Amino acid sequence: MKKTKGQVRTVIRNIYPSISGGRYAIKRVVGDAIAVWADVFADGHDVVRAALQFKHTSAKQWSEVQAESLGADRWTASFIVKDQGEYEYRFIGWTDAGLYWQEGLQKKADAGLDVDLELREGLAFLNHINRKSTVQEKSWIKNCRSAINSKSKQEEAISLAKSEKLKALLHKYPYRPFIAESEVHKVYVDREKAVFSTWYELFPRSTSQSENQHGTLKDVVD
Repeated sequence: MKKTKGQVRTVIRNIYPSISGGRYAIKRVVGDAIAVWADVFADGHDVVRAALQFKHTSAKQWSEVQAESLGADRWTASFIVKDQGEYEYRFIGWTDAGLYWQEGLQKKADAGLDVDLELREGLAFLNHINRKSTVQEKSWIKNCRSAINSKSKQEEAISLAKSEKLKALLHKYPYRPFIAESEVHKVYVDREKAVFSTWYELFPRSTSQSENQHGTLKDVVD
């Protein structure tokens, strides 16, 4: 795994596909979907999340797709190589403070405990989401913040804080100040015709239609 700063608690290991730990490029052809997986984990009970980043070497910005948990710290995601040349890919991982906050609030609220402090803490995550959200999403976030700031709307605030709507927004706009990055791996993408055999890979002797007779070039033509 790539060296990281002390604040990063997430570990990324065992990326596949990989040749010699990423020293050599794997090979694919244009249009192939490449499924990648890795082990991503952290200490403690925080919510761990991961994503796969990829780009053609001619591009400056990474594209990103959220990874899916397969259980036992294994995560997977895939991307399609659309152009010839060389691509790079890597996994990133982080502990998601926003989802961890929501989980904790829900447990305390369901147990009938006071969650006023947790609701106040949630305003920081709502502000983070608000900076990246759409106009329609901002309207919903405004209502959520209004409920939290109103003492007479605590039940509504709890309901909104526990909602699947907020969980989806926390997934869509993750709060991740400390990200772990794996080593960069490469894939060489050849033209689509590279998957087909070439003439010098054909053995005429093996093309006979008769079991007891060797084939000839005439059999190849036929």
